[in-house]
Amino acid sequence: MTAGGSSNGTGLPFLPGNTFSDTTRNNYHKKQTFQKGSAGIPIIKDAPMGAPSPPVVPPPPQHGEPVAPSAPAVPAYVALDRMVLRFFAYYKEAVHESRMENYRVRKVTLLYYLEDNTVQVNEPKEENSGIPQGAFVKRHHIPKGRGEFYTVLDFRLGVDVTFYARTFRIVDCDAFTAQFFQENSLDLGEPEDYPYNPFDAQYTVMKQKEVENRGMSSIKTDDLMHWTEAMLGKPTNLINEDKLAQFLKYDRKVLRFFCMWDDTPSLYGEVRKFVLHYYLADDTVEIVESYKANSGRDPFPKLLNRQKLPLTWDRPGRKEFITAADVELGGTINVFGRDLLICDSDNFTRQFMEENFGHSFEGRTISLEEERPEPPRREIPPYTGYGSEEDSLGSFYSLVPKPPHQNWAKYFENDKKILRFVAQMDTNSPEDRERLFIISYYLADDTMGVYEPPARNSGFMGGKFMERCRVKNPGSDMFYKPTDMHVGAVMEFRRHRFILIEADEYTLNYMENKKYPSSDVSAIVEKLKEKFIQDNALIRDSFRRFDRDHSGVLNMDEFREALRKFNFDVTDQELITIMRRFDPDGDGGIRYNEFCEVVLPEDYSGGLSTEGRAGDKAGFNKHADDDRHVQQAPAAEAAAAERQSRLNEILAAFRERLFPYKDEIQPWFASYDEQNNGHCSQERFAEMLEELLSTSQWEVQDGDRELLMESFFDPDHEDQTRPQSIAVLDEALFG
Repeated sequence: MTAGGSSNGTGLPFLPGNTFSDTTRNNYHKKQTFQKGSAGIPIIKDAPMGAPSPPVVPPPPQHGEPVAPSAPAVPAYVALDRMVLRFFAYYKEAVHESRMENYRVRKVTLLYYLEDNTVQVNEPKEENSGIPQGAFVKRHHIPKGRGEFYTVLDFRLGVDVTFYARTFRIVDCDAFTAQFFQENSLDLGEPEDYPYNPFDAQYTVMKQKEVENRGMSSIKTDDLMHWTEAMLGKPTNLINEDKLAQFLKYDRKVLRFFCMWDDTPSLYGEVRKFVLHYYLADDTVEIVESYKANSGRDPFPKLLNRQKLPLTWDRPGRKEFITAADVELGGTINVFGRDLLICDSDNFTRQFMEENFGHSFEGRTISLEEERPEPPRREIPPYTGYGSEEDSLGSFYSLVPKPPHQNWAKYFENDKKILRFVAQMDTNSPEDRERLFIISYYLADDTMGVYEPPARNSGFMGGKFMERCRVKNPGSDMFYKPTDMHVGAVMEFRRHRFILIEADEYTLNYMENKKYPSSDVSAIVEKLKEKFIQDNALIRDSFRRFDRDHSGVLNMDEFREALRKFNFDVTDQELITIMRRFDPDGDGGIRYNEFCEVVLPEDYSGGLSTEGRAGDKAGFNKHADDDRHVQQAPAAEAAAAERQSRLNEILAAFRERLFPYKDEIQPWFASYDEQNNGHCSQERFAEMLEELLSTSQWEVQDGDRELLMESFFDPDHEDQTRPQSIAVLDEALFG
């Protein structure tokens, strides 16, 4: 060996030029078959020249056929990758230490890997077998004899194979193995059954008894067995296969039971309520206490942390734990010395217990609700009169009084807005009836003030009758609101009753704009429409009956009486609102034709010339048409006024000249009313008019007869052969 280099067999330094290949040594390197292409994908690179690899199953020799050129061969570990033949076999093992069996049949699985002709033997694990099971023979080339190894040709159904002095009998295979033998024209043999195992029957009976004795619990819940299997090499995911399935099926599904623990026998004991949570995913239990208000107990987190609850905690030995089947309504559960009574459950728990265990909850629940007395009601003390009432209530609601909240937005919005009404005292005292007061309502802060104007020789000084303040309504114990103020309302201040009889123009406009209940003209008109349509009333006929002078205008009192005939009582404020709407000139009269056109719908009033549904039994349809034309043309207005004036003149002359003969004329009118319905035909009505004209000695002008006939014509009468109204003529003449 020289310094600075390594020595070989020749003694030359291991430097370039001093080495040579040893032809006596064999090269076992495998040639590179894969290489990466341009896209980084591995591809197979064919060897330039080489002899083809022998097939897995040697083909039979072919004689007399020309040899075709062979294609590039694919390596066996590529062509046969992940191709495994699986055979099912068994072997018999003698048993000397048990009197229940003389031998035992142990089942195994033979795996033959085609890519490298290796064999592996596995023995399936059985529960509680007490035998180390799993990989019986690891994967490798198993020798068949001296210098020979097992190949695929050595495996067939119904043959014996010997591995290391252990003989296995092959009885069956899987579908892939059968297909492989069929495709390669190999003899597979016929499948066989496993021989009788004397221990199987006894093990089955023993297993059934154990399940019956332990209920839902099975041998799989034995932690010692799991630990032993894990120490012997069983994978973790296979140790608790049933637990994994249970977790996946019942994850986040919890049974909730309402329990009660009666601890009254102990000193200072009481009845305490709990909620039991049973987690179906892992059969663990959690118990939480339900605290009631003001119980005096500290909110302790839990009575029992989430864990498995043993059935008998005070006995030594193997522990058995509570399952869902053990929790039954009306039963008790011992929680480390505390007996909890199961009283009720939620809907999901009821459904689960009925479907899985057949437990019925109907009529068996125990109510945990306690009858609590109604808390005493705090009575507000009466107002002392010092300061505002809100300020005084602050000391009642809180030990540290706070100033009352002020609505400044309302204050700034309604500043200097005052509703003023004229009122009279509602009293039997004659000297107080004539007194007038001005009641002011301040919208900014909902306060009220009463002022009495001085009156000469009244005997009263006048001035402030009530200082500005908030006033309660004695009937409702609530403060007066702006909507309570309207003409005709009765209000009480300081034990004095006042009737509001008038309001100023600003107040009326404000109430109409804000649509107060008694000042909303649209709402009032809608109520009138409903009432008129419901009663099927003849409105114009009724209005004309109250029109004494037949001027087509009604004052406020006449209009009120006309509405009362329809059982429609309007308040003073509503009447003022109607008059303000239909009396724009303010002369105190309302033209009822205009009112009817607004109030009555078109389909109710109808057209006078086509449908004859004007609702005018008085017969003034012609004049109603004329009144509508007044708004359209001055000429039509003048003509209508002239006709109305002429009609009033004729009727006035009839009343003046015929009223002394009233008692004689009315029976004469009745003689023309043959059917006692107040009507007669046009011919009879014309005869009656001629006699009236001759009796009254009235100078008839051209068109007077036609005017009277048209005025007392009734288009709404059912029998149009009798369209003239005698009753209306009688009322027009004699009232």
